[in-house]
Amino acid sequence: AGTAFANTCYGLFVCSLLVLGVACSNVFNLITARSFRRTSELSIRSALGAGRAQIVFQVVLDGLILSVLGAVGGVLLAGWSLKLIWAEMTQRVVPYWWHMEMDVKVLGFVVVIVLISALGASLLPGLRASRSATGENLKDDSRTSSGLFVGAVSRAVLGFQIAATGMLAVVSVMMLIAWTHLKYREMSFDPETVVAGYLTVTGLAKNQTNVDVVQFSNKLRERLETYPGVRATARTNGYYLHPVFLRKFEVEGDVYSESEQKPKARTVVMSDDFGKVFGIEPLIGRGFSELDTEDSQLVCMVNKRFAEYYWANEDPIGKRLKFSDWKRAGPDYRIVVGVLPDLLPKPLPGEDIMKGSYLKIYIPEEQTDETGMTLYVKANENAKQFMVAMRRELKALAPHLAFQSIRTIKEDEDRRIGDQTITFSMFGVFGAASLILGVVGLYAIMSFTVQQCSREYGIRMALGAGSKEIVRSVIAKAIWMLAIAGTLGVGFGHVASIKLRALIGLTGIPFGMTYPIVGGILLVATVISVGLPAWKASRLQPSKALRVD
Repeated sequence: AGTAFANTCYGLFVCSLLVLGVACSNVFNLITARSFRRTSELSIRSALGAGRAQIVFQVVLDGLILSVLGAVGGVLLAGWSLKLIWAEMTQRVVPYWWHMEMDVKVLGFVVVIVLISALGASLLPGLRASRSATGENLKDDSRTSSGLFVGAVSRAVLGFQIAATGMLAVVSVMMLIAWTHLKYREMSFDPETVVAGYLTVTGLAKNQTNVDVVQFSNKLRERLETYPGVRATARTNGYYLHPVFLRKFEVEGDVYSESEQKPKARTVVMSDDFGKVFGIEPLIGRGFSELDTEDSQLVCMVNKRFAEYYWANEDPIGKRLKFSDWKRAGPDYRIVVGVLPDLLPKPLPGEDIMKGSYLKIYIPEEQTDETGMTLYVKANENAKQFMVAMRRELKALAPHLAFQSIRTIKEDEDRRIGDQTITFSMFGVFGAASLILGVVGLYAIMSFTVQQCSREYGIRMALGAGSKEIVRSVIAKAIWMLAIAGTLGVGFGHVASIKLRALIGLTGIPFGMTYPIVGGILLVATVISVGLPAWKASRLQPSKALRVD
């Protein structure tokens, strides 16, 4: 888990660098365009005695001011985002030593990065402006300003911007699809109608035994079942859907040369009417009853997926198994008496079934010695209304005890994937930021190009060219750049997404819809960034275009 978290952080860092690169590309192209428009002004300054250093300083200063203003806005937005993320995290149980706030070192790092980025994005246009020929610039018109021609460097920067945007679009869409698969996996019951409260039961008697715990659980459940709207109650030793302990067991008759070869499964201690809460009954065999006590034959049940995994072509009823590393369950063999349906959705393709909570063994609560207790209350509708009643009845029976957590299954599932939700959302934000920056940058470049070529378009329209010809001409200036850089970006995004999926354990989630969605997004972005300037060019009036300075 720690490695996956570290890999996720590295992935986010790389995405942030790409977004920074796209932003720097925008600044570079913007400063280049501004310098182009200021050709006459800068040439006059040079003719009046301004040195190259002064010209460079003038251009770089524009970039620094623009970048600093953007950085201030970014820091304010980051501070607000941190508060939002922390508010989301504190809705779950987090260690008391955790905190999240703006760090001075991080702010210092951001300041340095902003200054270096702004300087790098502004310096090249400044140097190009300072090296231009003053005499030629003063004689150039608005269409043929050769001194500051936006050439190969600008096209390379624009190509990087498009490629990075395509790459981040693939990664962010992939992450959002992963999030939807995790969040909206269907369950066999309504998770909002079941509330679960966890506590550790101690201090019931001087020498507390499992019998005391079971009797206490039964009294608490009986009191809650008297409330109108409560359909059933049950008890387990932990969170049923995702039990923590993965325990080794042995099947009678099988031989294991080493301990590592022994099979494993999650274990759940449960009361006999557990099935009433979740609306399930054994598929084959029987469930637990009041006859399954500590003095009777030791029994257990397994879930359907367990039976299919370990006994695919055999009848699980009557199989005998015992636990190798669970002293509270005892050293003796237990007989499998029933098979329960699966409550969790099936594993995703390629998912490690052992790391999930898919294989379960169920033990009657009277045949083990567990002090942990999760109390489930099944309501007719919204179960949240019974949280107060659960606390009240617990206090009435045992004032020294309290629920450590109490929430609906729906809330528990949302909290369980809360970290993934934040992570995937951040990938989505990076992708959206890159897309917005890319669209804005390309739109600005195309609009600038249209403005610089307005006299050419005016002449062509005066000679009989139609609107469609002008639109095709504008689009032709960008379509090959878009096609080549966009394809490279999507290709790099495909490779990066495969690597990232492997690093953070998302290999089993189907991502077939990623590329159609990315294609649609990039198509819309192209229409906005290229189509609108082309349409504006087709609407030029020849008489006005020919008068452009």
